[in-house]
Amino acid sequence: MFAGVLLFGPVLVPRLVRIAGALLGPAGRLATANAVRNPRRTATTAASLLVGVTLTSAVLTGMATWRSAVDEQIGRDHPVDVALTSSA
Repeated sequence: MFAGVLLFGPVLVPRLVRIAGALLGPAGRLATANAVRNPRRTATTAASLLVGVTLTSAVLTGMATWRSAVDEQIGRDHPVDVALTSSA
């Protein structure tokens, strides 16, 4: 799917931009005209955004998994029946 978005981006992005631009009124039409004028640039920007979001999601998922595994391991190795905390 990732490769498909990268390969078909220059074909799909202008069509999607036209649809989105029609919903936004005059400013949307101006942005649509600019985006459709150079579809490769628009597709490259969309691909960069796709890569950035994918990497961010992967790192955050990995960190959450790691944190969960560490918490579980600490809880197993060092069980605590009572915890004392201060209010200050």
